[in-house]
Amino acid sequence: MIEIKDLYFSYDTDTEKKNFILNGIDLTIKSGEFVTIMGSNGSGKSSLVLCIKGILKPVSGDIIIDGIDISDEKKSEKVKRDIGIVFQNPDNQFISTSVEREIAFGLENLGISRDEMRRRINEQMQKFNIKKYKNNSPDTLSGGEKQRVSLSSVLVTNPRYIILDEATSYLDPAERESIINFLKEESFLKKARGFTILLITQFPSEALLAERLIIMDEGKIIKDGKPNDIFRNVKELQSMGVRVPVEYEVLY
Repeated sequence: MIEIKDLYFSYDTDTEKKNFILNGIDLTIKSGEFVTIMGSNGSGKSSLVLCIKGILKPVSGDIIIDGIDISDEKKSEKVKRDIGIVFQNPDNQFISTSVEREIAFGLENLGISRDEMRRRINEQMQKFNIKKYKNNSPDTLSGGEKQRVSLSSVLVTNPRYIILDEATSYLDPAERESIINFLKEESFLKKARGFTILLITQFPSEALLAERLIIMDEGKIIKDGKPNDIFRNVKELQSMGVRVPVEYEVLY
């Protein structure tokens, strides 16, 4: 479970300016939930998930994951490893010269046996239909294929939490739906151990696939609930720069 209490974050070193990107965020995400976050550019979505991952350090407030305060670096190392993150541009994540080695990289520091590593890597390549590219450099692949490699390299470590920071924005609609449905299936299969998805998206169709939708604006959580209920507030959402499903524009 992720518990966030009174979280403030600013890129300014001079906090007296009070130019906060996150303004007193209070949020609880239960293990096993599939949550989407929407909001206009600058609303604080990416800053929030980067704080959860531990990449950014908040000015004040607490982030507790599975009972551990992630500001305690000694205690939180394992928890942070349990959080996988996939970014919008897969090229920013690649560090290896082949697809197979890219997927293997995350396993190399976990003390996993070679046989288990091979099993997991082959399983991921089959799931994402990228085995035929295993010896190719990730740079030579299409945008959709690159993103599948990025997802594979994260999922292969069996994280308890996976964050997708607009990771489907470069994909065509069919590929986006395929990946989201795959993640939902993975979440269902791993529900017992609390596989949690946190998806930042600009696509309302993806939000409708989730259990819960959070709307952010100016560093605050404006709405938090079921997507079907939230999307009924068409004019309010549009005024914040949030896209709404076409059918809701007609009905509401």
